[in-house]
Amino acid sequence: MRSLLRKFFLWLGALFWSKRFRITSVIASSFALQMIACAYGTEDDVCYDSKRFLDIGMISMSKIDSAQLFLNGRRVCVGETNSDRGMIACRDSSVRNHVLRPATSGEIPDNCTPQKGDEGHWDCLEPSDYLEWKPYGDIENCEVTEEYPMWFSTYCYVGGRSDSIDVSSSKLSMNVFVGGQETKIETDLTVSGGTIITIVPESDTTKFFSYSDSQMDRYPASSSRLGCFEGYCVISREDPLGEHCFEK
Repeated sequence: MRSLLRKFFLWLGALFWSKRFRITSVIASSFALQMIACAYGTEDDVCYDSKRFLDIGMISMSKIDSAQLFLNGRRVCVGETNSDRGMIACRDSSVRNHVLRPATSGEIPDNCTPQKGDEGHWDCLEPSDYLEWKPYGDIENCEVTEEYPMWFSTYCYVGGRSDSIDVSSSKLSMNVFVGGQETKIETDLTVSGGTIITIVPESDTTKFFSYSDSQMDRYPASSSRLGCFEGYCVISREDPLGEHCFEK
């Protein structure tokens, strides 16, 4: 749910700043209002400071068989510390945005109509540049190109309501399995709650940082590289939500 919240606020920011409007239904609008209520909490919710949570995950343009993440030598994202979630991110060909384009001479493109009250522009429906998150295997409508490759990800939330792990200050290490090969990675980094940590293969970082925050909800544009180890880079960004709320 917290990932959905971040997606909603990114979408809301894009709505005001880029003047692009995703086609949404009444149901989607209602869902967005529910997300706002959850973000700020209601009398039926219990809320926790975001510093009690650590959002940690790995993302790659090549499929990673599995990854084991450790904080202070203790494995996280498994069992009582919240199981990991496997996802893919891709450009969804079924999603279209309204984009204003200058009207030029000649025929109006099939995906455009005259902008009401503005003869100098067309209202065009164009593919969304947002990377939609989907469960593993759900590749329907995924439009994969060099500009918009498919990303594979696994992530989890550590800390919070029930985890016994202290996320105030922890040393990060990991084991990564790709093609039957294991890579053990010991970092000299200390990570803390209230942070979004993304681990990216060094070869994929150029593409990762090429996205804006409104294109991918791992906040690539406003994140910073903490360091690279054994071919993998650790990227960090402060959690934009001050607290996370849950139903009692």
